[in-house]
Amino acid sequence: MTKKTAISRSNSKFLNYLRWIEEAGISYEILDWEKNNFEDIKECSSLLLTGGADIYPEFYNDWEEGKNRGDYIPERDGFEFKLLDYALENNYPILGICRGLQVINCKLNGSLINDIETIRGTNHKKISDTRDRIHKVNLNEASLLYNVVKEKNGDVNSSHHQAIDRLGEGLMITAKADDGIIEGIENKLSGLTTGTILGALDVEIKERNKEEQIEISRDEEKSNRNIESKGKRGSSEKED
Repeated sequence: MTKKTAISRSNSKFLNYLRWIEEAGISYEILDWEKNNFEDIKECSSLLLTGGADIYPEFYNDWEEGKNRGDYIPERDGFEFKLLDYALENNYPILGICRGLQVINCKLNGSLINDIETIRGTNHKKISDTRDRIHKVNLNEASLLYNVVKEKNGDVNSSHHQAIDRLGEGLMITAKADDGIIEGIENKLSGLTTGTILGALDVEIKERNKEEQIEISRDEEKSNRNIESKGKRGSSEKED
C-alpha cells in the first residue's frame, strides 16, 4: 500500500497546494499546528512544507524591525520543526516551498535576510494581490533540480520579501536569481531534502493557459476569416 504525503497546513493560499497535489494524483494527510496532529506523519512517507507567515526571528537569532510577536505564528514554527526532525530522522523525501525552504534552512542552523528590499536593495515581492513578480533564475548543474528540469536558467514567478542569508548545515544552493538571491536549496549528499522559493507550477500553468489562449485566438481568427470570406462570396453572387 502506497503511503501518503504529509503536507503542513498553510495560513495562505492553502487550497492551491491541495489542488496541485490532487492533480498529481497523490494521496496526502494535512498536518495542522492548531490540531497538533503530529502523530499522523508516521502514516506518511514524505513531507511537503508549505508557504505562509514569516518564521519567528528568534528561531534564527534575529529580529525584524517594525513587527511584533502577533505578526508571527511561533506555534506553527515549532510544529513544523518537529515534523522536519521526524522526516530527517526517517529519511523522508522533503520538499519545502517558499516559507518551507526557510523552515528547512533555519532548522539546519541557517539564517534569513529579514527584508530583501531593505537589506539588499532588490525586490522579490508580488506586484499586486493577484500578480506575482517574474524574474530569471540560474540553476546549479550539479543539483537534483537541474537533473529534473534539464534547464540552466529560466523565468519563474515568486512572491517573497525574505530569503536565505547563512546557508544551513549540509545544504547546497541549487538556484539563484540574477541579483544573487538564493531561490533553491537541497541536501548535499542525497538531494532528498529540497527547498524552493519558486512558484514553478504557477508559471507552468500560466504558460499552458497562455498557449491555450493563443490557440483559441487563432481558431477564432480563422473562423472569422471564413465567415468573412463566405460573406464576400455571397455578396458577389447576388451582384451577378
